[in-house]
Amino acid sequence: MATRAVSWRCLAVARCAVSKPCRRTATTTAVAVDAPPASRQKPVSAAGPPPGVDATQLCGSAAEVAAVCVPGKVTGVTQTDSTTCVLFLRTPTTPGRACVWLCWHPVAGRLALGPPPTPASRQGSDSAALSWGAVLHAQLQGSALVECSLPTPGERVVRLTFAPRPGEAASHAVVLEALGAHANAFLLTLPDGVIRACGYQTGRQHTRQRTLATGDVYTPPPLTRGGLASMPWREAACHAAAAAQGKGQRSVAAAIVRCLAGASPTLAEALCLEADVPPQGVSPDQLSDEQWTRLAAAAAQWQAALLNNDVAALRPGRWGIPTADEPHLAQSGVDDGGYASRPIGDALHARHASFAASSGLRARRDALLASVRAACKKERGKISHFKTALEGTAQADTLRLNADLLLSQLHVVTAGASEARITDWATGEELVLPLDPAQSALANAQRMHTRAKKLARGVAQCGPMLEKAAAELAWLEDIEQQLTGLALEAHGASDDLVDEEEAKLLGDIHAELLDAKLVKPLAGQSGEQKKGGRGGAKTTSNASASSSSAGVRRFRTASGLDVFVGRHNRGNETVSHSLSKDGDVWFHARGVPGAHVVLKLPAGREAQDADMQFCADLAAFFSRERGATKTAVSYTDPKHLKRAPGGRLGAVIMTQERVWTGRPGDGQKVAAAAGEDTSN
Repeated sequence: MATRAVSWRCLAVARCAVSKPCRRTATTTAVAVDAPPASRQKPVSAAGPPPGVDATQLCGSAAEVAAVCVPGKVTGVTQTDSTTCVLFLRTPTTPGRACVWLCWHPVAGRLALGPPPTPASRQGSDSAALSWGAVLHAQLQGSALVECSLPTPGERVVRLTFAPRPGEAASHAVVLEALGAHANAFLLTLPDGVIRACGYQTGRQHTRQRTLATGDVYTPPPLTRGGLASMPWREAACHAAAAAQGKGQRSVAAAIVRCLAGASPTLAEALCLEADVPPQGVSPDQLSDEQWTRLAAAAAQWQAALLNNDVAALRPGRWGIPTADEPHLAQSGVDDGGYASRPIGDALHARHASFAASSGLRARRDALLASVRAACKKERGKISHFKTALEGTAQADTLRLNADLLLSQLHVVTAGASEARITDWATGEELVLPLDPAQSALANAQRMHTRAKKLARGVAQCGPMLEKAAAELAWLEDIEQQLTGLALEAHGASDDLVDEEEAKLLGDIHAELLDAKLVKPLAGQSGEQKKGGRGGAKTTSNASASSSSAGVRRFRTASGLDVFVGRHNRGNETVSHSLSKDGDVWFHARGVPGAHVVLKLPAGREAQDADMQFCADLAAFFSRERGATKTAVSYTDPKHLKRAPGGRLGAVIMTQERVWTGRPGDGQKVAAAAGEDTSN
């Protein structure tokens, strides 16, 4: 094998700048899961983003992909979200198939072998987000993966080369740049290297270094070369430490990161561990000659492994490469779905896949929130307009009376006068009425009558429109509460079920908004689903009745009674009209958006105060008043509920109401004990 020179990057690195009485109660909030078994409950955690993938980890993962999938036939490509694409390959090694994940997420960017994506993870992307994967599928299906490597060792750029058949000239290449905030992915046509498709179009307004748009010739990211080849290793590290500003940046590990191309904090710690050198607490000039010798030897071993894509040397647990959480997968080389599995790919996928998926869900949630809040603003404008119009109707009677008085006293009005002084027959007082001097007194009186009739008609017209706008605003505020209540934080690798349920919830809410024509249809929806409508509880949702279970969470009181809580409008509809019966107790936070809560009671049994308080606390917590100390909660028998005529999904009218005081803080404790994420 020909030896390739490693490019060492010194302190100042110029990176490309790529920017980037009767109460009408609506539905609401949501978040959490059906109280699942303890083994499937989601832990309450506020974990931050995972550490990014460095060049060493990317090289080790690429070496695994090359060992398993080269040469391998592409059987399909799917895009799960706007920054993640999955290649399905038929491989020459056991078990004969593999999934290669390509992700250009700013935090979770990676190339890794992994399990196939779940059906829920492929839902919810719009047509623009799916276009990159569609182009890859059209261009690469049936071709063979013939190479997977890092073009420049030490840089977080990996290249996958494809040919019609093994041994033939390459026709396409996929380049993944896992460069953090500048991450991107490209499909190139060979041999000219023209960009056929890319994750992000980067024009001249985004960068001074290079344009990365369809039709351009691909150029690699600009690198600053030089370093250890022209100065001793020890001198370079000491120079980097001396140039550091803060005291904490003068450690050995920090100096390695600053002077060694491709070095990350994780790798620097690993090199120090390999050489038995303290990474923190001492500066490079305090190390002995023997320590420097060991450190240089460790760096040379790392460099050789990187140059040669040495799978044995780039093993998990060394050079900062993460270890797989499930060693049995690495031993068998096959996951539960019958796809190829390797330790580095398993570890990277477990560390980053859930975070990237949660980021995609958050992006979907934010887009829906923007649409809902824009609609809320519009409805508030309507309400303000109708209220202003209704306030003017109070003048109708006064105008009509003044017009009648003016007609009865036309003889006292002088032609061309700007005002008329007439007598109010009821009180005997003198009235001064402003007039249009260009018109006669009779014409002024007729105009007053016309204005009075118009204001009177406004009472009949604006009143129903105001009520309709208020109901629409209440529904939109419910949706807003449901979306903001979704806990879309990063989960562990075992929390795929939670992600699927959250994706279903977003799908249900999206379908409801689509029915109201507030959002656009998703890619892949049928024509009937894209039509939408605006009628009441009718919906053209792509979610079936089986998805209603994802919209209902379940709790149990200390006395063993079941409690059902709606997660969104469809879940509230299920709780109030399907899961409840006469004799149960229905709860809802009074006067604010909130979830529908039902306490299930066996026949002949009455609810105890402790059970009532339990449900009131949950209704208070799963509402917009979750931040309050205490709040009023309405409750009634479900037989006193009926669907609001022409109302939205989940809207009900309560004909009898009683009030209980709920404590959101206690409801939060109950939700947390049941495995709910209460961080929002």
